[in-house]
Amino acid sequence: MVLLVGLATAACQGSARSPSPPTAKAIRPEVLRNFTADEAALRLYHHQERIILVKDGSRSERTVHVFYVHGRAVAPEVALGGKPLGPRALANQQRAAAQRAAQLARRKPPPLGAVEFHGHSYSFKKLAEDFHYGPAKVVQWHGRTTWVYPAWPNPNVPHPTRAEQVLLASRGRVWIDARDLHLVRVQMHTFRPVKYFGGILATVHHATLDLELQRIAPGVWVPQRIAFRLQATILLFKTFDEAKVETYWGFHRAATAPNAAHVDSAGPFSRGATLQ
Repeated sequence: MVLLVGLATAACQGSARSPSPPTAKAIRPEVLRNFTADEAALRLYHHQERIILVKDGSRSERTVHVFYVHGRAVAPEVALGGKPLGPRALANQQRAAAQRAAQLARRKPPPLGAVEFHGHSYSFKKLAEDFHYGPAKVVQWHGRTTWVYPAWPNPNVPHPTRAEQVLLASRGRVWIDARDLHLVRVQMHTFRPVKYFGGILATVHHATLDLELQRIAPGVWVPQRIAFRLQATILLFKTFDEAKVETYWGFHRAATAPNAAHVDSAGPFSRGATLQ
């Protein structure tokens, strides 16, 4: 649900020194700039990521070491089911990572300020316009002053794609760090079913998103945890129930921009690949 992650920037609509929270509209330009800067900074780091997926009652867990080549992720596995891979499996992952890195090195970096989902590109600015925002409340979150804005869909904005139609049925809250003016948390959930072709193609009964970010350097916020749940019916009869939790840790800045030769010889994902 990368798309829903993008809509979180919409609450970024002033100054952190104001005695009371500004309106979302007042701070939106700066927070959008900061969100884009965080996106650019993320591409300069390596990190570990654990993905736990429960799909129709079946659970899987894997840990990957993520780094970026020309702005796109390479994510070789370092553990499955909570157990580190053996030398042979790790070597296979390293070779596959080198091949992907070589392919990505020949591609142009994707643009900043947009997310891609199901073949469509969505700008953060466009996603910001998909919602209305109410007055913020001041809360302390992880020891930092944070403004929490309620968000609900803007019915006057066109939602032509299937993914955007889910936004029209979603509402929630968005946290903005008062000092840094960065997005730090998003909670969204659908409040009514979303039907495609009258429910014949599919019906999304319920979807939730909880995104948390962490501050790893002054003015740099990166993902810490993303939890997503989707319950749907496909073609009237087939049920679909998926829950995914992604946890991020171990961020360290890459010494050099990775390329195929670097991956193959140095194995960047084999260094510091620790499990939590």
